[in-house]
Amino acid sequence: MAILGEFLRQDKQLDAAISILQHAVTLDPASASAWTNFGTALQEAERIEEAKAAYEKALAINPKSAEIASNLGAMAKDAENWEEAAKMFRIATTNMPESALIQCNFGIALNELNEWREAEECLKKSIAINANHAPAWVGLSLIQSAQGNFELAREYLDKALAADPDSLSAWALLPSLRKMTDGDLPWLKKAKQLLETRKASKKDRVLLLYAMGKYCDDTQDYARAFEHYRLANNLKKQINRAYDPQNQAVRMRILIGSHSPDVVHKCWQGASDSMHPLL
Repeated sequence: MAILGEFLRQDKQLDAAISILQHAVTLDPASASAWTNFGTALQEAERIEEAKAAYEKALAINPKSAEIASNLGAMAKDAENWEEAAKMFRIATTNMPESALIQCNFGIALNELNEWREAEECLKKSIAINANHAPAWVGLSLIQSAQGNFELAREYLDKALAADPDSLSAWALLPSLRKMTDGDLPWLKKAKQLLETRKASKKDRVLLLYAMGKYCDDTQDYARAFEHYRLANNLKKQINRAYDPQNQAVRMRILIGSHSPDVVHKCWQGASDSMHPLL
């Protein structure tokens, strides 16, 4: 029965697969793999809360499963529940430390929690496993950028683009590291191409739209800048991230402390002290 359910899931017959896999967990409720398969089908059908419940039952049966913990971590990451994501990825890395993807995801979650030292360790472990894992290089670039180390951030970003020239998150990060000029028109053309042709998460699309807005702002094309910002804001509303004032306060203290007027002037020639930082 489980084999039939998996066949139907892989054939994208999700309703039928869910029905079969639900019957499978009824017949064998102590099977972690049955609950995992059921959760995967529910997740692909975008029945997120039900999928999470199925994965949690699977993890309770097999608490050392890196796959199940990683699935739960990825769901928490998509929902931007970073504490839960870090908790699940910690379990996953403990039981499967050789996975570049899981180490990277753990690092990304820790970065969002401002645990930069441990985040950097995880991201470097990911790269040690797979030097061409572009998201890990992007994560390292984000950490250095947040601390005002723009030259190192750009170095890491170049490595991300060398590993994956079409990395949407890497292209979105580039304009934040320096002021864009008319000479960067190839960047804008590439950004538009990625936005139109590459499948990406809503968060990545929001970041790229904001980056395109900044390019237009920097090049004084304010009408197009406004349109990109408007599209980004509308898409961001669909993500529905819960506002975390405590985490935001921590990030603002770090940002203000690391982005001194001298750092701002170095990164953005001609900026005034009022850009310390621009909030």
